[in-house]
Amino acid sequence: MKVQPVVKRDTLRLAVGMVAPVVLTVLGFWGAGRLDYTVVLGALLGYLVTVGNFFLLALTIQNNTEMAEREGEKNPLPPEPEQDPDDPENQKEVMEIIMGKKAGAELPEYAQRAKRNSQLSYIGRVALMAILLLAGALLPCFNVLAALVPLLLQRFVLMILSASNKDEQKEAPGHGQ
Repeated sequence: MKVQPVVKRDTLRLAVGMVAPVVLTVLGFWGAGRLDYTVVLGALLGYLVTVGNFFLLALTIQNNTEMAEREGEKNPLPPEPEQDPDDPENQKEVMEIIMGKKAGAELPEYAQRAKRNSQLSYIGRVALMAILLLAGALLPCFNVLAALVPLLLQRFVLMILSASNKDEQKEAPGHGQ
């Protein structure tokens, strides 16, 4: 399996974006007079766990997408009836089918496999994060609070990166033409 350029790009963007929270964490501890090597190591641990988790998530999505493209060509989904995509009832029905909650709505076998892969990946990633953070909490060379800050700020950084990406797309030549 080859890592797609979009996975590399987005992981790199997150890695660069997460530098600011790590630096601010270290500066905050310095300002409070509590800076020592455990803060730096804890912040580094949190950074690595955050970026690693994102990369593994992106790989899972890539694998599931590639599988759906391969298998979908062999076993395409039946055509959807003409419906207004903006109708909230239609959106709700589609989401129920996707989530496997609608009675009688059977997902194709490859979609079920992709869903299972996603669930197993989630369990594995959470377990890996828990093990690493537990090790960080038990080993005296890591500051647990400094390790948690990158994890807590990941969603905020992703929102900023997503908004800046939309702005870049709007300014791109040929956008909307």
